[in-house]
Amino acid sequence: MYVISGGPFAGKSTTIALLEKRGLSVVHEISKPIIDEYVASNGGKPPWKTKDCEWFQKEVFRKQLLAESKVDEGVVFLESALPDRVAISELEGVNIPSKIKKLNLAQRYRLVFFLDALPDKMYRTDTHRPGSIKNARAIRAKKELVYKRLGYSLIPVPFLSAEKRVDFILEMVRHD
Repeated sequence: MYVISGGPFAGKSTTIALLEKRGLSVVHEISKPIIDEYVASNGGKPPWKTKDCEWFQKEVFRKQLLAESKVDEGVVFLESALPDRVAISELEGVNIPSKIKKLNLAQRYRLVFFLDALPDKMYRTDTHRPGSIKNARAIRAKKELVYKRLGYSLIPVPFLSAEKRVDFILEMVRHD
């Protein structure tokens, strides 16, 4: 498994979509459909604006673990992974499920590609990215810290066109 990570609005979804378009196996961001379903059934409020923040994080952990356990051998790209969820939970002060704490996350992924942030002027908020640029930077920094704490050497993916980012990633995978 290869991970595409980075802060909010770094281009992870675009990168994953292009990898998929090129015929590669991908696992899309787990939290987005959970957010969409929650917002639709709770009057437009996201789970982190209600009493259900902890439920939401646990549900994302559960579905992320399930998705990762179903991944076949070979080249598969994850749009974020369990350490990304650990970072968000730590930032939000949400308890990490004991099942996740017991996993060896340190040797789970072959490479972790960490996308550079897009320029500030491009940052937009939406249902999935409600926070400020300051918040996005804090999330990015925390994700980087968690992956490094787990022993990963992050591969920085510079701000390039989406196609060139994918070319860069695939070149690194070829040499892996």
